[in-house]
Amino acid sequence: MGWERRGSVYCLYHTRRADGRVVKDYLGSGHAAQLAADLIAEARDCRASIIKARKAEQDRLDYLDGAVDRLDRACDLMTEAALTAWGLTDARRRRRGTAAAAGADRRPR
Repeated sequence: MGWERRGSVYCLYHTRRADGRVVKDYLGSGHAAQLAADLIAEARDCRASIIKARKAEQDRLDYLDGAVDRLDRACDLMTEAALTAWGLTDARRRRRGTAAAAGADRRPR
């Protein structure tokens, strides 16, 4: 959006892209153009505040996602430690803490 001088009169033009080209729309001059400029500026400010709020919410969610990831890793570590301490097997039915866990029971291919 911009005011351009045409002779002694200032006219309001709103630029936009259409089919990859820049197109200027004439919005008038005088009080009507000033009202249009104010409405366009208000809409632009509203969009900017919405974008800012979305970014703040995304930052908050990213922080919480990181906290959940850390908690998940801590739970996995504690579960692994408890299973190892009890001598239970893992998903491949290998006994934890024995030579089988080191790969001694692998069958030749």
